[in-house]
Amino acid sequence: MTAALSNLPMIYVNAVNSNITTTDNSNDGIPAYEAALKASNIKYELFVYDNVNHAFHNDTAPARYNEEAAKLSWERTLGFFAKFLKA
Repeated sequence: MTAALSNLPMIYVNAVNSNITTTDNSNDGIPAYEAALKASNIKYELFVYDNVNHAFHNDTAPARYNEEAAKLSWERTLGFFAKFLKA
């Protein structure tokens, strides 16, 4: 993850949206990820969804799919688009 964080200043976007689950192996890196985003002056939204599996939005995988979290994540993603991707 360190190499990826060092590349954040090269991102040419106004904002980043992250949806992370509590089962993702990358959660230990969240503080460093947020610090790198802040240091690079990148606007971001980061949401952690408790008690859901990775790929919780995949409705073709019943063992992983979580309808409530998927709907909330999608609403947040569309809100992010509306806020940061205006024409």
